[in-house]
Amino acid sequence: MKKEYGGLFIILFEDEQVKVKELIVDPGKGMSFQKHFKRNEIWLVSKVMLLIK
Repeated sequence: MKKEYGGLFIILFEDEQVKVKELIVDPGKGMSFQKHFKRNEIWLVSKVMLLIK
């Protein structure tokens, strides 16, 4: 586990082509939106009470 701003993440799987992480965001905290030009991202949400601004 690695602590990040507003939560933590766990690397579930990693090889040369892919990295799978579980992100746990603390209640009342948020995440910044970033764009990556050298990789694609897929986000899956498992449990949510979500507000997108």
